[in-house]
Amino acid sequence: MWARYMILAFITNGLSGFGIRVMQDMGLAESHGYLYLSFWYLAGLVVAILILAAAPTRITLEEWALGGVMGLFSAGQWFLLVNAVGKGVTGFLVYPVAIGGSLSVVALIGLLVFRERLTAYGYLWVFSGIAALALLATV
Repeated sequence: MWARYMILAFITNGLSGFGIRVMQDMGLAESHGYLYLSFWYLAGLVVAILILAAAPTRITLEEWALGGVMGLFSAGQWFLLVNAVGKGVTGFLVYPVAIGGSLSVVALIGLLVFRERLTAYGYLWVFSGIAALALLATV
């Protein structure tokens, strides 16, 4: 079941960024970006509550707290991205930096805090992802 939730999170996170990019092209990122993200995260919260209410198992207080903190960090990242785009920073710089920063932080926390072990292929994928984003930012 968790794989379905991860796929849904992957798709909706990408759609959020795509919407911000469209708003940037229309010149609406500075004036309507925060409203867009507010509705986006409110809709996500409502859907998550409905899904969790129908789930056969109950979520613990610690899981709610962790999910809330993760949601706050996610919202903070997107609100800062909208602020940068609204102030005129070009998209070819903003998006790779934001995504590369997220990738780097998640990989570092996994390694340092949770003591996750990566295989050689795991390190290769992390570094190739960061390299790809760096190349996109410089081209």
